[in-house]
Amino acid sequence: MPELPEVESVVTWLRPLVKNRQITELKVDPSYPNVIATSTPSKLSEIIVGKKIVDVKRRAKLIIIELDTGYLTLHLRMTGQLLNSVENEADKHIRFTVTFSDNSTIYYRDVRKFGRLSYLPS
Repeated sequence: MPELPEVESVVTWLRPLVKNRQITELKVDPSYPNVIATSTPSKLSEIIVGKKIVDVKRRAKLIIIELDTGYLTLHLRMTGQLLNSVENEADKHIRFTVTFSDNSTIYYRDVRKFGRLSYLPS
């Protein structure tokens, strides 16, 4: 499980990559929709596509992505990783990808399938 300093490092790394960017697409691995904790992948995609990321913060080991309306929370659990590039986009451990209006992409890779992404309206 990532320890608190590692989660802080992820937040510090992620913030400049996504801050002030607009989400254009969320793709969830169809063989593992349970990575989305609060709704279905298609419903979450409808909610967050078009939203702008205002900031990235941390509360304990929870990564909080503040949107212009609402929040995304991500817990990496034991083996979760956020990546800005992958060697093989068909990697069977990529659980979801988020694409932005400038065509940059963030990948969530989780070998053991414990991590969860949630949307909170407030």
